[in-house]
Amino acid sequence: MAGNLFGNCKTLDKLPEAQRLLADFKQRLKIFQDVQNLTISVVRIYPDVMTVYLENSFVGNILKEAGFARPPGQRLSDRETKNQIQIEVGRENIFEADADVIFVWDWETSEAAKRKTQKQIQALRADPLWQHLKAVQNGRVYQVPGYWIGSGLIAAHGVVDDLSKFLLEK
Repeated sequence: MAGNLFGNCKTLDKLPEAQRLLADFKQRLKIFQDVQNLTISVVRIYPDVMTVYLENSFVGNILKEAGFARPPGQRLSDRETKNQIQIEVGRENIFEADADVIFVWDWETSEAAKRKTQKQIQALRADPLWQHLKAVQNGRVYQVPGYWIGSGLIAAHGVVDDLSKFLLEK
């Protein structure tokens, strides 16, 4: 995340400001020190498939910086996944999405895709295999907005706001 930000800011002669903003962001992540023992899974529902986001994704990097563990299937290295940020998870390997907490998001632009995605989410919630996941059984599945796929500090702060809301404000 820092590399892209600094590259753009160098061009605009805003590097000191960017460094300050990044330092402020990293300071914000320290609030999660008391809950770092949680494993966190990030799941995206598309109209036809479900994926899990890996450590090398935007949100994966934020979770790593905050000190959260990821499920084994989401800790794949860039080499093993050919630099993918997400991998498809089917019903047969749905347990790769399991963690203490699962964040789910969908983001479709067309109405038809939104309807299809909502049907996918309803089917997932009714699936007996989904019901066996630890986070589901403990009521720790949270739906989050599309900026979880974002980039930049504004989206990153939004993710931290959501993490705070769901993990600290109980």
